Amino acid sequence: MNTKKLVAQVSKDTGFTQKDVKVIVNDTFDAIIDALKGGDKVQILGFGTFSTKVRPARVYPGKFNTDGKITPEKVVPRFSAGKRFKDAIEGK
Repeated sequence: MNTKKLVAQVSKDTGFTQKDVKVIVNDTFDAIIDALKGGDKVQILGFGTFSTKVRPARVYPGKFNTDGKITPEKVVPRFSAGKRFKDAIEGK
């Protein structure tokens, strides 16, 4: 499912226009991204938790050289599914 299909489904389920739902969905995604960029985590009870993690710099050995390749430290997004979400996927 992509954003367009998500918007159509929510619009159908709620009776709101697709235009209004698209604004709400995009604003929700933007709010989650802004919170993560600010160092916060976003917890949606029953669904899951969005957070970030610092991936440390690493040195990978090179195949044809002895110096290896260095990848810099970076911040990566993470998602941990909540119990209700996991149970729904498992069919419980």
